[in-house]
Amino acid sequence: MFTAIVLACVMSMPDKCVTAEDTRGPYKTEQECVMRAYEMITGMQMILPVPHTYRYKCTVEGLPT
Repeated sequence: MFTAIVLACVMSMPDKCVTAEDTRGPYKTEQECVMRAYEMITGMQMILPVPHTYRYKCTVEGLPT
């Protein structure tokens, strides 16, 4: 099972970041998790007021991140 995590950092201040962990998952496949991560990024782009860079990862449930 996979859980989506997204990191959003302000482009002009790369040390100013926020982490979002999915609350809908976990997902059975990594592909489902990646699709959810992109969905989360799209949602974050609509609510964050300044340009951000985004990174995501899909962690395996039960393993350290």
